[in-house]
Amino acid sequence: MLIAFLLKKLRRLDSWIAKRRKLAKLYIELLSNIEGLSLPTGYLEDHTYHLFVVQTEYRDRLQLWLSKNGIETGIHYPKSIHLTKTFSFAGDVGDFPVSEKHNSTVLSLPMHQFLTNTQIKYVASKIINFFETIS
Repeated sequence: MLIAFLLKKLRRLDSWIAKRRKLAKLYIELLSNIEGLSLPTGYLEDHTYHLFVVQTEYRDRLQLWLSKNGIETGIHYPKSIHLTKTFSFAGDVGDFPVSEKHNSTVLSLPMHQFLTNTQIKYVASKIINFFETIS
């Protein structure tokens, strides 16, 4: 039963990925001129956009702002792997500064194939508003 369900979903995968790419393209178009916000780079046609991750020094403040505006975001990897208990043997704080910097600046914006262009535009408008308030 579960396999039949998954096989049915698998048939939609290509169209769902195509939709995510269109939504990602819209995010990029709307947010590309914001100083202090880094967007995903690369080729749209090669990315599935399971997540749409941005970076900013104001990550926590932006996340709170978006939350207050009804927008759920995510921080999927809050710790560098060497700072977890399991992999503490791999290093200490400061040993991997690029990784640690990413952990304090990355934020996943809403992204799934059921979002609408209107919803993406709403999220983008709130991000633009946020950066206008801090400049």
